[in-house]
Amino acid sequence: MTELTFRAHFFIGFFDAPGARPRSPNGPITFTLPRENGALASVIVDFSASKVQVVLPSVQVDDPFKTWLQSAETMYANEYPQEGAATVEAINLEMTLKAKQVLEQIKYFLGFDQIRDEVVAGLHDLAWSEDQVNFHSFANLIQGQISFKTSIPLNSQIAVALQEGLEKGYTPFLAMRHLYRAIQERSPRFKWIDATIAAELAVKEFLSRAKPELEPLLVHLPSPPLSKLYGEVLLKYAGVKSPYVKKLNEGAQKRNLLVHQPQTVDISEAEAIEYVTMVMKAINHLYTLLYPDWKIAQELGAIDRMGM
Repeated sequence: MTELTFRAHFFIGFFDAPGARPRSPNGPITFTLPRENGALASVIVDFSASKVQVVLPSVQVDDPFKTWLQSAETMYANEYPQEGAATVEAINLEMTLKAKQVLEQIKYFLGFDQIRDEVVAGLHDLAWSEDQVNFHSFANLIQGQISFKTSIPLNSQIAVALQEGLEKGYTPFLAMRHLYRAIQERSPRFKWIDATIAAELAVKEFLSRAKPELEPLLVHLPSPPLSKLYGEVLLKYAGVKSPYVKKLNEGAQKRNLLVHQPQTVDISEAEAIEYVTMVMKAINHLYTLLYPDWKIAQELGAIDRMGM
């Protein structure tokens, strides 16, 4: 085993234009946080550059992984070697948590409301050193980007279908406001929470429209879990369970942890985007059940089937 030092930077999440951002008159400020092995990690906050630097000393790595680092520096990689993958993940997580810890102290204790709820993002410039002086570039992973497909082209056929929907009184679920807020939200935590709220509201709205006699029960009584609503209840009143019932149940459980025990779970942006996309497909599936002969619902169903 070998002890190395790792360094990386994060962007500070700001709401406002640069001129309205907080300042530190004496330049970058360094804070220290203990690591489990007793070493002190450094967190350097630089408001002028909108960045945070984290330095982790005394990180133990296997010798084969160190050899890979020495040969792979400044290069890109499709994946990290098996011997070091867990080490890289642990380094990234610890750096992220320490950067968040400092920025959250600054935001909430000093009243810096210019900083977003997702206080830091975009770990980059990861580097390693044997002497804490000379740092070497760390190989970056080549990663695909997950994105949403939410739009349907507004051609003449779709315009006719929209007119039909207007005439028949079709309206989007109010849950869509939460879904689109989740899509536009930058914080993975709040993406997840809003998407789960959208899933809960959408299935209730579906049941109220499909079976109006259920509305008083849905409005005035405690809500069953998503696994019941998208499973047994949907099967009884729509003839089919949601193909996403298992994932929705898992997502709701994670939402509860995010609300009640936020320090016990960490969600990446990619995970949050994947979850929001799944919720969007589950809601689209409800539209196909509610309006089976409507072209817009059919188009939404086509989006729903992508990547199933």
